[in-house]
Amino acid sequence: MKNKGRTQMQLIPIEEPAPIQYDLKALFERLDQRREVSQSNKYNNLLIPKESEVFAVAFALLAAGAVIVTLNILLLVMELSQPMPIPKIRSKHE
Repeated sequence: MKNKGRTQMQLIPIEEPAPIQYDLKALFERLDQRREVSQSNKYNNLLIPKESEVFAVAFALLAAGAVIVTLNILLLVMELSQPMPIPKIRSKHE
């Protein structure tokens, strides 16, 4: 009567997956083909920027713009917070 109101869990045996059979010869052939393609495109890849490089440059430009705008605002606020000197008006008789 210890487990009254509780559901009991049943353990289900898990079968081990079948071992994966690799065709090593085919894998090495595909690796060689990829290596040949990458070597033939070696000089073409130098001229085409990757998406990550384009994103990095765009993000850097955006960050630089944000810094410049922030500095401009800080300089403007500092300039406006200074009291302006009152100009002395000279009369013609002095």
